Amino acid sequence: MGDDRRKLILTKVKDNFSILFPLTPFPKFSSSMNISTAELFGHGETDTGAIRNLTKITMDGILPHPKNNYDFVFNNDYTPGYYTNYLYDWMINQNNLLMSYRTDTQKISHLNCRIEKFDFAEEDGSKNIKFNLTLREYRENKLTDSDDVVNSQYVIDSYGSDTYYVGEGDTLITIAAKLYGDSSKWNYLMNKNNLKNPLILEVGQGLKI
Repeated sequence: MGDDRRKLILTKVKDNFSILFPLTPFPKFSSSMNISTAELFGHGETDTGAIRNLTKITMDGILPHPKNNYDFVFNNDYTPGYYTNYLYDWMINQNNLLMSYRTDTQKISHLNCRIEKFDFAEEDGSKNIKFNLTLREYRENKLTDSDDVVNSQYVIDSYGSDTYYVGEGDTLITIAAKLYGDSSKWNYLMNKNNLKNPLILEVGQGLKI
């Protein structure tokens, strides 16, 4: 029979190297939507679409020291420094990770992510390390270019509309970065919308994307 205790595993995707947390922290998942609106003359505020924000996972936990001989940990072979060294290195190098939250028989959740924040300290004389870890979902930019033509259908599907309405302070550069993840695509937007001057935009103006 498999172990039905929840386990949290982080795997470095590049070399498929995994660490199993000796005590399972209970992750808190935070998801949200970025709602885009525009003020249209004669119509007021209009919903122009929504994009899912990256999921964030926060957790607090303990990395026990082997000398304490806890019989409920998954692995008593490594000191807390083993885990903190890897987690710190993965954060600094922004390595792509796979977080798996599971039992032996059931996958509860998994997510491609990177480490956003990692705090740790020994707060008493036990040699156990208390930590706080924040993971942020990582998504590859799936835009593909062919002869400098942007895969606009992917952007339209993700954005929820084929029209972007210019907001206060928007420029073609900031809009391109927001929609395509690449500010150099301002030229694509200018050509698609037959604009003569990339610096002249009006609030509420609709741009085909």
